[in-house]
Amino acid sequence: MFENVSYTYYHNTMGRSVVPDQASFARWEPEAKAYMIKLLPFLIEREPGGIDKATCMVVEEYYLAAESGVPDGGRVASESIDSYSRSFDISEAKSSGSRKEEWVLAYCLRTDLR
Repeated sequence: MFENVSYTYYHNTMGRSVVPDQASFARWEPEAKAYMIKLLPFLIEREPGGIDKATCMVVEEYYLAAESGVPDGGRVASESIDSYSRSFDISEAKSSGSRKEEWVLAYCLRTDLR
């Protein structure tokens, strides 16, 4: 399990480039594995290596959430500099959690999470 969860596999085999380098991938890899370990009893791979692919995509989601600095993928709706103020529009954003779940379901079948 997780034999192919690496930046090389993510970048070269899966053809992904959102996470820019090995260090960035390594930063979020333990979080992604922990997330997937909680789900493993409920998952069946749709294809060989499906859990590894889903884990790589969960790494990407953790990376994107951290890089955006914006909660749940929203966008800055207003900002001011003096007396710092910032607000976000998340009306059309999917939560980071729902995007991770979509990737897991793209590569794995869920047996029963309820």
